[in-house]
Amino acid sequence: MLARALSASLIASSALGFAQTQALGAIESVQGKRYKLAPEHGPWMIMVTSLWGSSKEQLDRAVKAADDLVYELRKKGIPAYVYTQDSQIERIATVDRQGRESRRIFAAQRGMVGVLAGNYESVDDSKAQKTLKYVKNFQPQVLKTAGYVGTASGQGPLAQAFLTRNPLLTPEEAASKTRDPLLVRLNGNQEYSLLQNKGKYTVVVASFYGNSTAKPREFDKFAARLSTHSTLDSAGLESWQLVKTMRQQNIEAYVYHDRFKSVVTVGAFNSPQDPQIGKLIKMFSAKVKKSPQTGEEVLIAESIQIPGAREGAPPTKMWAMDPEPKVMDVPHWR
Repeated sequence: MLARALSASLIASSALGFAQTQALGAIESVQGKRYKLAPEHGPWMIMVTSLWGSSKEQLDRAVKAADDLVYELRKKGIPAYVYTQDSQIERIATVDRQGRESRRIFAAQRGMVGVLAGNYESVDDSKAQKTLKYVKNFQPQVLKTAGYVGTASGQGPLAQAFLTRNPLLTPEEAASKTRDPLLVRLNGNQEYSLLQNKGKYTVVVASFYGNSTAKPREFDKFAARLSTHSTLDSAGLESWQLVKTMRQQNIEAYVYHDRFKSVVTVGAFNSPQDPQIGKLIKMFSAKVKKSPQTGEEVLIAESIQIPGAREGAPPTKMWAMDPEPKVMDVPHWR
């Protein structure tokens, strides 16, 4: 049986009226056609559901069910898309402030297929909120046929739908496409803020994550916590300290905060093809080196350090850079 069963309520009459209004829009809906998610969609969307199976046959059924669900939503006037991911394993090694190596293995994304819908500029978009309410109450025929059932509480298969970013966009790319009041507040008066960057592009070289357990559908509560106490406070402080240290080393660094993390960027460029970008990426990228402990070739992250108080002493502080620096659009909201 296909793995995931999501939950929802019975369709209310107000939601039906909303769907009839939406159906007047010119949304293509061709049964059997695949509508694949693309970077130009969004940047904010509704995560309708994600489906997967424990075998190739079950995964194929999940993909078919996703296509049929997209068709049903499009028939209601809601632009919906299919998004598929394959399993990935990434290995990265870092060193601590004492020079000791730490190897980490990340399992990134199981094979799955998701259905996303809508194209909204912000999480607070009124149309997004109305569509989300309708989707939560929608009872698609395909999920009943495919064996997806409701919960013991009587809810149906889509009640856990929530607003999220287009997964094909990085948080920075999504942020550059919309003026989020919270992000303006977080970055507006920050020393070395990326909003002060005069270029169109910059390079993300370090990332500091905050409360990774916050669910996108809980943005109101999450935003409130940001102004009081959160692990994002620590991420923001670490990123600012790193930028200040890099500035003292004559590196043009900037800091940028979003709802989930803080990033440190380097440089200001008017073209993503600027040759200096490639040099920066090469400089800050993790390097394959032989481990002094095992002799194996491992990926070692570059670092920025505050030297120790005396010669030969361990660094007072050290920050590991992202293994793969990435080009980011500079947000210019004001």
